[in-house]
Amino acid sequence: MEISEDIRAKKRKRTGNVRVNAQLNKKSGNPYLTSQSKKYVPGKAAPGEAKCNCRFACTSVTVGARQKMFGDFCKMKHYNEQQSFLRGCIKTALINRRRHGMTLLGDLPVSDKRGGKRPQRNQAWKEKIVEFIASIPCRESHYGREKREKHPNKRYLSSDLNVTKLYTAFLEKHELAVLDKPPVSRQWFNEIFKKEFCLVFAPPRVDTCSTCDGYNISISTSKNPNDRRMEELKRDIHHRKAKATQTLMAKTVKDSQEPNSDTCVISYDLQQQSYIPTLTHTQMYYSTQYTCINLGIHLEDEAKGFMYMWEELAGKRGCNEIGSCLYTFITTELQSEKRKLIFWSDNCAGQNKNQGMLAIDFGCIERAKKGLKFEVPMDVIRIMATARKHKPFVITHTKKFFNWMQVAQCALMTKHLGISQAAIIKIDKKNLDQVEIKVEIKTSYCEVAPSKTVKVFKQGVNQQYFKTLIVEPTEQDIRNMKPWKKNKIKQIKDMIPYLSEQNQDFYKTIITKQEALSHGL
Repeated sequence: MEISEDIRAKKRKRTGNVRVNAQLNKKSGNPYLTSQSKKYVPGKAAPGEAKCNCRFACTSVTVGARQKMFGDFCKMKHYNEQQSFLRGCIKTALINRRRHGMTLLGDLPVSDKRGGKRPQRNQAWKEKIVEFIASIPCRESHYGREKREKHPNKRYLSSDLNVTKLYTAFLEKHELAVLDKPPVSRQWFNEIFKKEFCLVFAPPRVDTCSTCDGYNISISTSKNPNDRRMEELKRDIHHRKAKATQTLMAKTVKDSQEPNSDTCVISYDLQQQSYIPTLTHTQMYYSTQYTCINLGIHLEDEAKGFMYMWEELAGKRGCNEIGSCLYTFITTELQSEKRKLIFWSDNCAGQNKNQGMLAIDFGCIERAKKGLKFEVPMDVIRIMATARKHKPFVITHTKKFFNWMQVAQCALMTKHLGISQAAIIKIDKKNLDQVEIKVEIKTSYCEVAPSKTVKVFKQGVNQQYFKTLIVEPTEQDIRNMKPWKKNKIKQIKDMIPYLSEQNQDFYKTIITKQEALSHGL
């Protein structure tokens, strides 16, 4: 049977692009069907009589002229043609008075309605996003220098996080990661993160625990899985010990604040060094400055802060200076009848060296420094004294220190003490009455951890020795100090002209002494 050529070559007739046809019908004012929902949209009706009452006499334009204008405009089916026609009808002129253009705006179908629809955002999901972000642990600035005055409530997230990681964790929490189009977009998540919260990602810590950093480096560089697991186990044990430290400290602080408590708790640490003078010209960023050192002591029982500040020419940051400040605090400021005294000092505690309340104290001082200029040490002291209105800090400008190292060399024998491994050193008064004075040492903060007693005093050193011991504070002799380098002397001398006149003599005196010291005078 022979098949007709018309039947054999029959093909579906192409009537054009449905989407393009719908756009052309829309621009020409004809009815059309939407491409997705197939919704029928009626065409635009031709204009009738003008209803404008303006002074331009729009009613003088006849209905026929209006309809002809409407038809000519609709014949231009492309958007660019219509826009070119409208631009030709517009005359640019300075606006002397606002006028109505109802004939142009009301008779021509110029509404674009472009841009599509925005997806509706569910408020229930917004509440979940806010709840999720609020649950992320955050902290205040360690020193407070990075806080802005406009954002006093700024908090810092871990430096290991970013918005992408938080968004991924949010999707995993609500089991949305498997969806192609989750109800929460990353853009919406980021918008809520920026507008609803005052959070930033902290820079990497520079005062982390050296033990923790050593374990992390060993884990990241280890190629053997067994060695990696061993290092991870050591790190976990170290973190558990740190957690036990925090728990024990919180317990001792809480016990000391009880009404009938017989325990006094003190924490102390060095603040970040302050450099003076603070000038605004760019050369300051490359110049060596004068250093001020501050030791913060927080009396946990009364929630009071004490600051002991000294200059770099008065002392260093060694045991003589720290011990002298503690001795001065105990003998002059500590007015307590409690019989048990606990010191918490600088150590690794969950990768956060400073104790909690001391970090707050230092943060108050750094916030007070923000935006202020200080040229001499007394300016720093004034700022510290006014940093907190409620229970202001007690400031002591220290210039003399006790030589505790000389006392230790004469009285102590620390060969078997193992001070680097000691977590708790306990000195009991009853042990001081014995012939051989011993102290109790523990290498762990666990309550059930064993302890050992170690003889730390040399032969003949007893309680009577310390009762008759006389140690006088002395001011450091500048002639026994290491002289400044010539570069530092020159840079500080170059800063003097930028200082106020009443503060220039302070640095001129220092420069004169350092130049004489460098020449051996």
